[in-house]
Amino acid sequence: DKHHGTAIQLLKKGKHLLIEKPITTLLGDAEELVRTAEKNGLVLGVGHVESYNPAFCAAEKIAGRPLFMEVHRLAAYPPPRPGTYRRGTEVGVVLDLMIHDLELVLRLAKSPVEKVEAVGMRILSPDEDIANARITFADGAIANVTASRLSQEASRRFRVFYKDSYVSLDLGKRTAMLFSTKDGEVAKENVPVRDCNALEAEIGDFVDSSLKTISTGKLHGMKASGRHGLDALRLAADRIRAYHAR
Repeated sequence: DKHHGTAIQLLKKGKHLLIEKPITTLLGDAEELVRTAEKNGLVLGVGHVESYNPAFCAAEKIAGRPLFMEVHRLAAYPPPRPGTYRRGTEVGVVLDLMIHDLELVLRLAKSPVEKVEAVGMRILSPDEDIANARITFADGAIANVTASRLSQEASRRFRVFYKDSYVSLDLGKRTAMLFSTKDGEVAKENVPVRDCNALEAEIGDFVDSSLKTISTGKLHGMKASGRHGLDALRLAADRIRAYHAR
């Protein structure tokens, strides 16, 4: 894990930092990075780019408490790179792909994780290539999250169910549909999505947050902050991977 060794040196030199996800692979290392950044009033962002996906941003504006979330993130097995590991297989699919959706689920749930049940299987890599996690939150909400890097087709689907409605997101196509019940019938409508380049939005957030922090002397955190990255890692590495490794 080279993230921690490089990042801690930059933070100790007073540099604002945007680091790719996962923030680190070890929980203790991530906690040190977050602690160091906060102690020194530095912006620490993590590349959870789906937080800036315009479809997800539109869904965040829908009022209501999520009761159930169903998430599927599927990808083809990574292509080889000469002389190196296949892209992404330095870690299992939980830290490679699922962690994107865990950060989103935590962002929507706004409730502590109470229970985790998970399973993962190694097929072509040293670590798991497919995994599923059922996460129960303290307020009773449940998230069922699946990630695979063995699919023939890529898919990034996210559905959030509320009391009388649900929203269906296609994060790949950046679209959102709202389904609601009215007079015993199901109504369907497009959720307005202001399209944008999520990576550009993420980098812009980092630059803006850093400049505001420098000009005001007061820390302005990013949307996908180091603490968000830490929380996602804690769920992924400390709860999900630990569970299916038993």
